[in-house]
Amino acid sequence: MLETVKKYNYRTANGSIFPYDTNIPSSEFASYHILANLRPGAIIVLHDSSRDGKSGDWGERTNITLKKILPEIKKRGYRTVTLSEMFTEG
Repeated sequence: MLETVKKYNYRTANGSIFPYDTNIPSSEFASYHILANLRPGAIIVLHDSSRDGKSGDWGERTNITLKKILPEIKKRGYRTVTLSEMFTEG
C-alpha cells in the first residue's frame, strides 16, 4: 500500500473515533461514543453501507447519528472540515 501511496502522491489518514457502527446497530450508542471521545482534530469514521455494499438501514442510521451529533459538535465550538481542508490547515 505504501508503494501506491508514494507512486500516486496520495495522502493517508486514519480515523480516531470508531463508534462500532458495523457491530452495534444503534445511532444512540454511536452518538454517545462519538461525543464522549470528541477531541480537536478527531476524525470520525461512520459507515453508510455494509461490507457487501448493501446499504440496508445503515445509511439511515448514519443520517440519524449525524443529525444528533453535528449540532452538539458545533455547540462545543468545533467545526467539521473535509480531510483536504484538514491537511491544508495542518
